[in-house]
Amino acid sequence: MLLPKFLLILIVLLILVIGSRYFLRNKFILAVFLIAAVLGILFSDTIYQAFNGKIMSYVQSPQGNRMPFISERWKNADSNNPADNTRQRMSGDLINKYKLLGKTRTEIINLLGESDSTNAFRDWDLKYYLGSESGTAHPQWLVIKFNENDSVDDFNIARN
Repeated sequence: MLLPKFLLILIVLLILVIGSRYFLRNKFILAVFLIAAVLGILFSDTIYQAFNGKIMSYVQSPQGNRMPFISERWKNADSNNPADNTRQRMSGDLINKYKLLGKTRTEIINLLGESDSTNAFRDWDLKYYLGSESGTAHPQWLVIKFNENDSVDDFNIARN
């Protein structure tokens, strides 16, 4: 979650350097820009979370192919069957309705079941096979990372 803040700070500094002559002549524009930049930096995690969830739900599955997240169906999905895309179809609803950030490991396992086995994504703590993207052979995974307090620090839809 540090990356969005870092990128935002870098963009703000770049704009300040490039536009410094203009900003120095117009104090009002400088003040408005600095206030917006500070608010953006303070709330970058929230903004990232909101947009990431919304964007990922549209990226993951075609409009008519989504299905609501149901914990038991997710747990019973056949992760050994590449043709079973039940989890992929539920992933948008899961991300949008069940705010994963901050949930404990126990809450995640109760919700999604035990992690699937894979040698990929070694930096992530839990991995759930979603299925292959339609029309491709690239499997998608929901990967989850926990912080030192054992609560979700980051998650992503990854491909291998």
